[in-house]
Amino acid sequence: MLVYHYDETDSTNTRAAELAREHVGEVIVVSAGKQTMGRGRMGRKWESPAGGAWFSVVWPSNRGPEEMGAAPLAVGMAVREVIAGMGEAGLRDRLRIKWPNDVLVGERKLVGILCEQVLVAGQGVEEGIGGSMILGVGINANVDVSGLGEDLRTRPTSLKDELGCEVNITKLIGDCGVAITGAMRELEVCGGLNEEARARIEGSLAWVGEEVRYEMGGKEQMGVLVGVDDGGGLLVEVGGKSRIRLESGEITKMRGSG
Repeated sequence: MLVYHYDETDSTNTRAAELAREHVGEVIVVSAGKQTMGRGRMGRKWESPAGGAWFSVVWPSNRGPEEMGAAPLAVGMAVREVIAGMGEAGLRDRLRIKWPNDVLVGERKLVGILCEQVLVAGQGVEEGIGGSMILGVGINANVDVSGLGEDLRTRPTSLKDELGCEVNITKLIGDCGVAITGAMRELEVCGGLNEEARARIEGSLAWVGEEVRYEMGGKEQMGVLVGVDDGGGLLVEVGGKSRIRLESGEITKMRGSG
């Protein structure tokens, strides 16, 4: 595993993509003290001031994107398990995976994940598959969340606030890097979530059995969140009868549900 650290960079995902092309086939961890152009899903800006654990893992994959669709959930679960080991049972019990790419403490956002795939010469490109996955992770470790803005979709929290003390960011990133590579190795072998991995994720999945709102076909709809499948899709029961599968998008819990 190669490790790179920058005191400041625009985006660790951007740096990771560049390094993936320089070091073909290598697992790489790229971290930064702060990011000036951190990115979230759907092009949203991710505030990344000093005090956070901002890093990306390069995972060289020989599988196509459709087989690695569960990567955000696998990464989220790996990070959740590292953080769960840092606190008492009270914190562990409140750490939940929000499909498709967040880790929450209760209803507050602690971790955001952005997975991207880049094609790399000599790495599966001839067959039109593979390349390197860039697994971007942002953890509000020792961040003052009051400075993250007031227009966020989900209210933030930090490890410092939840634990009552600052954490060792270098160790946190290192532990997460090891856990993520283990989760991705399992995903690579299986081409999706195996039964045990899916059960672990569903055991920590936010809003299971509760009514959620989602968008499909340009229309806002509602259903009961059931779980996830081995491809990382979200399963929602509609009208107490049929189930649908969401491959992407946003979900929100219905107010008053649960």
